[in-house]
Amino acid sequence: RADAVALTQPASADTLPLLARGVCGGKFDKPVPSLTLNSSLALRRAICEQQNADLKRHPA
Repeated sequence: RADAVALTQPASADTLPLLARGVCGGKFDKPVPSLTLNSSLALRRAICEQQNADLKRHPA
């Protein structure tokens, strides 16, 4: 299945926003890359902080 294959793919630039949303507690409609499942708390925090910084610079 395509979604099962996606779980084994390394995170790419295209998946980083998806990763950030998932790690920061947002909802997402695609499989979560394995990086999110295996990443350390420090990495998750770094992703959240980067996402928050981007949101402040470019408010929706």
